[in-house]
Amino acid sequence: MAAYFYVGNSRRPTNAGAWRLRDERGSTGVLRRYRNKDITLSLPEGKTLRDIKWFSVWCDEFAVNFGDVTIPKNLEFPRPQKIAPLSGVHGVSSDNVVIVDAQTLLVPNFSYDGEAPDAKFWVGRGAKPSPHGIRIPDENGKETPLRKYDRKTIVLTLPAELTVFDIGHFGVWCEAFTVDFGHVRIPEGIVVPPSLKMLGVSPQSKLNCEVLFDDLAFEVRWAVAGESVVVQLVAKLARSPRISAILSPFAERVSMAERMRQTLR
Repeated sequence: MAAYFYVGNSRRPTNAGAWRLRDERGSTGVLRRYRNKDITLSLPEGKTLRDIKWFSVWCDEFAVNFGDVTIPKNLEFPRPQKIAPLSGVHGVSSDNVVIVDAQTLLVPNFSYDGEAPDAKFWVGRGAKPSPHGIRIPDENGKETPLRKYDRKTIVLTLPAELTVFDIGHFGVWCEAFTVDFGHVRIPEGIVVPPSLKMLGVSPQSKLNCEVLFDDLAFEVRWAVAGESVVVQLVAKLARSPRISAILSPFAERVSMAERMRQTLR
């Protein structure tokens, strides 16, 4: 039978006026047999879940709907979530931590004095850190004691199959002396995107940075996780408490960065 994945915005599933999806391998051919398999499908270019009302397995040959699911109008889309900042002893501090996806944490402007003998990034179940937690590799993938940080923005990846849905807190913990240097709660029921690893894609946790104006240390920093992009603007401003930028998809507007430099002068 000629069965395919379809999405559409009609009242009921049909292939008339609907969009046929490529399968998880990018093929447009007839669907093969599946048995308890997790797959990831992409919508047609330019389409989002707000453009469709249903997803179906549809047989073109006999015009039969093999099964469908309705996309609710009030669907809460997974997106990066900002939680509390770190604050504690040994100079531990940060801006609000961002949960980028189920396995990626972005810690803006992280500071730590580096003087403790065995400080580690730490997660675990429950509201507070304990010796039963799990150490998290630093932004370079190392599990060695943390060095000194001075308002550095870092991206951390939870190891193996661990996700934010499995933990209740994140922080800095001295493993040798079992001391909490500062932590934040991970809210229960948080809705964030799946990680690329969960989708079978090699994760990209690199923090990118572009200097726009040296005199004011004006930088744009960004990290990519799937279709989500977390952007941070950083600058040393003496007079104005506010900083802004305009993002444009048009190549001819690349000169906007130059206009921003002129404005900051």
